[in-house]
Parts: sequence; C-alpha cells; structure tokens
Amino acid sequence: MQVRPKLVSLDATGTLFRVRGSVGEAYARAAEAFGVHGLRPASLTRGFFAAWRDHNVRHPNFGHGTELSSYNWWSSLFGATLAHARPELSHSEEFAADVFPKLFDQVWHDFTRAEAWEVFPETEPVIKTLRSNGIKVAVVSNFDERLPLLLKNLGLDHLFDVVLPSCYAGVAKPDPDIFYQALRKANVEGSEAVHVGDDYKKDYRGAKDAGLSRAFLMCRDAVALEKAAQVPPADILHNLSDLLPALGLQGPTLAQLSQCQGKAKRV
Repeated sequence: MQVRPKLVSLDATGTLFRVRGSVGEAYARAAEAFGVHGLRPASLTRGFFAAWRDHNVRHPNFGHGTELSSYNWWSSLFGATLAHARPELSHSEEFAADVFPKLFDQVWHDFTRAEAWEVFPETEPVIKTLRSNGIKVAVVSNFDERLPLLLKNLGLDHLFDVVLPSCYAGVAKPDPDIFYQALRKANVEGSEAVHVGDDYKKDYRGAKDAGLSRAFLMCRDAVALEKAAQVPPADILHNLSDLLPALGLQGPTLAQLSQCQGKAKRV
C-alpha cells in the first residue's frame, strides 16, 4: 500500500508557472516604453541566459552573502542582457545615468505582477486536491524576495503552508539545507515528504540527496524529456496533474481541465 506524504514541496518557475511569452519579449516591451527601440527579443533572451549563467557562477543565490543585494544582482544581469543585444548601450553615459535606472526599476516591479506570468492550468486544482487530502504544500524555489508578493498577485499565496525562496533560506538548491529548512517549517520528516521540480540537479538530485522520500522531475516538453534519460519513468511528470495518481490520489487530469476551460470560454 502506498503511503501518502505529509508534505509536497514544489519548485516555482517551470512547475507552477512560467514567464508569459519570453524574457526577451518582456524586456523589449519595457525598453520600448522608455524610448529604447528596436531591441530583438530573441537576442535579449540569448543574452539573458548567458548573463544568468555567468551571474550564478560569480555571485550565486542572487548575491546572498556578498555586497550585492538581489536588486543590484538583477540590475547587473539586466545591464549585461541589454549589452548583449545592443553593445553600444553599455558605452552611453546618458543611457546609464538617465534611462537605465528607471528602466530597470520598472522591469524589477513588472515581474511581481500577474501579467508577466502564466500559471499552468492544473496548478491550483492539483494543490487544492493535495490540501483536501490533508497534505501540506510548500514552495521551495531558487528565487529572490519577490516570490511571496508574486504568489499573492497570482492569487496562489493562500494555497501554501510554507513559502521558502532561496534568498530567505540563505542557500540555494541543490544544497540540502534549503530542503531541511522547509521540512522544519512544515514540521515533517524527510521520509514524509516529496519534491517536484524541473531541474535534474537542483530539484531531483537535490531532494534525493536531502533524504526526501521521493522526487519527481517535471518534463513539460520533448527537450526536457531527452535530458531526463537517467530518471526512472515513474519519477517523470509531464504536468502537475500527473502527480496525483503517482501519489495514489484522484483528481482532474490536464485534459479534463482544458475541456472545462474551453466550455467556460464558450459560455
């Protein structure tokens, strides 16, 4: 007989929600509003991921434990992203003094707003099903201090017993301590908890190394699935609805949710 967990911890981006469109599209729209025209979203997106990798190597966990605040960490990353798409901006004193600070501040706040994100259709129904079965739910995410406000603006904050962004934990996944902190906050043992996330090293291996009873890897597309060859098929989820039968619970499938949404739109 399958033993139900007392806690399900969930990653945020890629598991509960995703950026609407692309980061490059969001940055290009913001730049247009400040008179910076013609930035190509695809180039901005490539620049973003290059800067993301670099900043996470040089200043992990949004600069925690260094002289950088997360606000300044993101400001530096945003500047590097713009420079990738249009190098001459990094040499403009006028842009740096008059435009960049206001533009970045707008972008920083834009990503706390619901309009910047797309919540996966199964997110809320699945979490409600978990809670109705007496299971606590946590968010354990490599995220900055905007996460609680973002969850509130998305209308999801009431669904969680624990919200633990890495900047509050002081460590980031896959460090076991972020999982240990979530377990303590939820007052459960690792053997009573499972974790779901979309990153093999940070989520799947991180949760297993922390001693959680089970970990699931979210693979929403073929590219992610190809990278998950070392993960047992039973530990792979294609969407959050797949978690319920994996835990021996009944609940709506993604197809059923999509059908209901379609009917609602036609009413």
